[in-house]
Amino acid sequence: MSAIEGKFKGELEKRIGSVIKKAEDEKAKYDKSTQNVASLSDQIKSFMDKFETLKEDMAASSANFSNWQMETDTSKAEIMTLET
Repeated sequence: MSAIEGKFKGELEKRIGSVIKKAEDEKAKYDKSTQNVASLSDQIKSFMDKFETLKEDMAASSANFSNWQMETDTSKAEIMTLET
């Protein structure tokens, strides 16, 4: 009877060991995927921050250009007035 118990115990331990190994492998894959997602999220956040900075710079440049254009138009009008 103990031989049969030993055989079943060995089979059971073997099966449990293989299931545990599979679970550990899947956990490692999950952890790696989680790290990749975190890394990609950080990269996306960094790109979004850079985009926002560029957008603000473009808005400031556009405002400066509009001011310059108005000053140029005013100067042209003053010159035309002086010429007449």
